[in-house]
Amino acid sequence: MHYLHIIPYYLPDVAFGGPVFSASGLCESLVKAGNKVSVYTVGYQSNEQYPQQQTINGVTVTYFKGDAGKPCQVSRQLWQALDQTCTRFDVVHLHTWWNVLIFRSIQILNRQQVPFVVSPRGMMSDYSFTHRKTFVKRNFQKWLGVKLLRKAGLHATSQAEAADMAIRSKRAERDIHIMPNLLNLKAVANYQPAAAGFSIGFLSRLHHKKGIEELLRAVAITPHITELVIGGRGDDTLYEQRLQQLIADLGIAEKVRFVGWVSDEEKPAFFRQFQVFVLPSFNENFANVVAEAWANGKPTIVSTGVGISHYVAEYGLGWICEANPQSISQALHRAWEQQPLWAQMGSAAIDLVNAQFTDDRILAQYIGMYEKILATGKNTAPAAGSADVYVLGINAHHADASAAVLKNGELIAAIEEERIRRIKHWAGFPTEAIRFCLSEAGIGFDQLSAIAISRDPRAKWLKKARFMMAHPEAVSFAVRGRLNNADAMASTEASLNQMATAMGHGKVGHKIYQIEHHRSHLASAFYASGLPKAALLSVDGSGDFSTTMMGVGNGQDIEVLHSIDFPHSMGIFYTAFTQLLGFPHYGDEYKVMGLAPYGQPEYFDDLKAVVNWHDDGTFSLNEQWFRRPEKGYVSYDEQHRPVVPELYSTALADKFGPVRKASEPLRQEHKNMAASVQKMLEETLFHMLRHLHRKTGLSSLCLAGGVAQNSVANGKITRNTPFTKVYVPSAGHDAGLSMGAAMYVSHQLLQLPRTAGQFHAYTGSSYSNEAIKNFLEKRMVQHTFIQDKQELYRTVASAIASGAVVGWFQGASEFGPRALGNRSILADPRRADAKELLNHKIKRRESFRPFAPSVLEEYASQYFEFCEDTPFMEKVFPIKPEMQNQIPAVTHVDGSGRLQTVCRKYNAPYYDLIDTFRQLTGVPVLLNTSFNENEPIVNTPEEALECFERTNMDMLVLEQYLIRR
Repeated sequence: MHYLHIIPYYLPDVAFGGPVFSASGLCESLVKAGNKVSVYTVGYQSNEQYPQQQTINGVTVTYFKGDAGKPCQVSRQLWQALDQTCTRFDVVHLHTWWNVLIFRSIQILNRQQVPFVVSPRGMMSDYSFTHRKTFVKRNFQKWLGVKLLRKAGLHATSQAEAADMAIRSKRAERDIHIMPNLLNLKAVANYQPAAAGFSIGFLSRLHHKKGIEELLRAVAITPHITELVIGGRGDDTLYEQRLQQLIADLGIAEKVRFVGWVSDEEKPAFFRQFQVFVLPSFNENFANVVAEAWANGKPTIVSTGVGISHYVAEYGLGWICEANPQSISQALHRAWEQQPLWAQMGSAAIDLVNAQFTDDRILAQYIGMYEKILATGKNTAPAAGSADVYVLGINAHHADASAAVLKNGELIAAIEEERIRRIKHWAGFPTEAIRFCLSEAGIGFDQLSAIAISRDPRAKWLKKARFMMAHPEAVSFAVRGRLNNADAMASTEASLNQMATAMGHGKVGHKIYQIEHHRSHLASAFYASGLPKAALLSVDGSGDFSTTMMGVGNGQDIEVLHSIDFPHSMGIFYTAFTQLLGFPHYGDEYKVMGLAPYGQPEYFDDLKAVVNWHDDGTFSLNEQWFRRPEKGYVSYDEQHRPVVPELYSTALADKFGPVRKASEPLRQEHKNMAASVQKMLEETLFHMLRHLHRKTGLSSLCLAGGVAQNSVANGKITRNTPFTKVYVPSAGHDAGLSMGAAMYVSHQLLQLPRTAGQFHAYTGSSYSNEAIKNFLEKRMVQHTFIQDKQELYRTVASAIASGAVVGWFQGASEFGPRALGNRSILADPRRADAKELLNHKIKRRESFRPFAPSVLEEYASQYFEFCEDTPFMEKVFPIKPEMQNQIPAVTHVDGSGRLQTVCRKYNAPYYDLIDTFRQLTGVPVLLNTSFNENEPIVNTPEEALECFERTNMDMLVLEQYLIRR
């Protein structure tokens, strides 16, 4: 590849510091990677003859005559050369904005139809538009700037810069490539403390936007500071004199030491002179120097105007402040109080640099950006063309880890890692799920167009920063979380590269898209629904600092309307009371849902002091009733299982408790509390949905998130809100994030056409009769093969009708938490004692938990009131009173049932079995529960056989092989 970079100044002219070093570092790294790189720039010596060409570290640099002084805006020589040569280059990369040199160059590239990308280097920030020549900038951008950038690739170095660029360029934020500067950082081996005392350092260009004056005023009101070391120089002598005068006026001359320009070679020694690095800038699109401080193991204090401040918030690398003396002083005071964390922060900073700021990793991202721009001629995702587009989705280092793969927008395979590893809610990197999905698609990593990860640490970075400012104790937890879960994103990328390399493929970092948690949830529901337009709602505990997200889906696009931030979460609310009721484990919330019908909501009014509803359709929690949010909520043990601490506060236990012990019997007050909590969840959900309906005017709803697993609430939506159609995906919980992230990339980003919809969940492992036969013979298990499937159905249906409990293993396993007829244990719903029979023979679970009915779809309305198509067992409906005695085993104490409607189109064997049972008994219903015994649902024939052998099931059916006890 041959790349051209255009920048007003280049080495050896370093007057403008950061942008020059960033551009030159990128160019040199591209050359080392085997590419040809040219640079067009303006000569830095006014008395020289131009053009001149030099080779600097392998980069061919051409210096052209500038027709104006610094900062140069005009070079007719450069424009003429660009017009004559631009088509020789594969991609052109322009650095900076607000420069006529760049504007005219873009006009030439647009006319010549040469692919190009623009890195504004912070020049599209709010700060830039509100300081100096604001009227001219705003009108230029409105009337010409937007037009210039219409076909441009756009590059931002941080999420904050991307957000500003999206506004100024009138482009979607998703169209902007976000990747850090390539800095050639070399991290120190370990944290090295400076001398005793509390010394701080500053290093940057001496300019008013860097917040130096605010820092000096903060030092003056912070008594702990022993020294402030200032490195750097400026281009305004008067400004430096003003700083010296301010220091004298503040009486801090003995605390402030200027060291002047600091070269790259001198930086390690510079950083060793102080304990904490401080950069309180009003605006920095990235801030190279902060990453350099991390490489030298320094805790940092940065303002919210610093582009990479989100890393500080996300990984606990220091403290966040606003760019004013009072806020800076407060951050300095917190840093002083938290000295024991300095070493941990410094070590975490070094780890972050080694994980995320390596040359190889960042360079791969830039090359990936160039490839995408070259493929399309502008900054859009890879075009489908005539080749198939495969997108892999991953939920990694989060509960219910999973993978999914789409081909041209259609779901090919999806599976949870727990099914393969046999650890419930497994939360590590889903190696086996990825391997399965690629195998099912018949591809390797090289054939993937994109990899979607359902996590974006950059999301809501400013709100995270402000949360840490308001909750100083959160810094301590962030550091521990960073050390315990060493950078999930970098770990995910490293694991992907390791897998790809082991399979003989190249690294895949440049193919990765980070999709926000709740956007992934929304996508998993909307794109799978088949609905052309729908209101969207995602509700769960928390993900990427959001707990709830509302939006609207229209065609291939999802628009987020509103979100609710951590710690205000209905997931947290429900889990806290689940724990209070004596169910302490991750995922126990369904037990409270099952217990609720045994009680009355006597405490509902009291719970109004816990959850507050607002007129805008949102809610908030009264935080006094819950664990302090800065202490964190979910962690993971050595087996990658999620562990949830007590989420209730002492106040909540005193008011609504006491906490029930696991060994303590359930009393009526516990059942009443469960009913009250369930009602509060339902009413809060309806409150949000009524507002969402008013805002969108739509009658269809797509619902996802952990709270969407509350099938009782789901079944009441159409009766309590104006929505008339509700779609909940089979994996509405966090396992579905992999599918949602892949769908978001496929449809929202790549704009691939949508498919008809996803109305079955059979996307997991499957086994042929031949494979099962070989397995059974190897295990020497006595079995019968039934050639005629109708005979098989009659044999099994007759056994069930005679009281047998049958393990039913057919086709591909289900994606999601429900067994839907392929990995199921089946029984006769007419037996009043079936619940006790199943619990005695197999399940050994709480007696209050109901079993579910699978009903042939055309008969569902005969048995259920307010019935809807419910293929994923995702809604509970009232069973008609006259039918309850006919199917008592699946009728809950309140006369309801968690319905699964069975359609022959999507599962012919299961449909035919139920229909055969109907022909024998007159009842088109089977009791269906998951094929497991206090473990993940069985995935393989071996696991099914082992479950059969250690329980008291009467019959096991593996495809067409029948095993009797």
